[in-house]
Amino acid sequence: MSSEAQHEQIEQQKVVPGKVSRNLDTATEFAAFCVAERERRSNSDQDFDAEVFDEAVQLIVHKLQALKAEGF
Repeated sequence: MSSEAQHEQIEQQKVVPGKVSRNLDTATEFAAFCVAERERRSNSDQDFDAEVFDEAVQLIVHKLQALKAEGF
């Protein structure tokens, strides 16, 4: 999921980054955190690689979704 898609998903669900909502699953909460974290890092870290960050986020979200599907 691209950061743009993550942002859109968060906007649709009215999620505030950093605020935990009991109505959202872990992957969605993590994606909300990552949108804010990506913005913060891109503004403060000259060596920040957004492409690598987005790839890592995608891998983790995929794993969290797989765990949820398995009942964890």
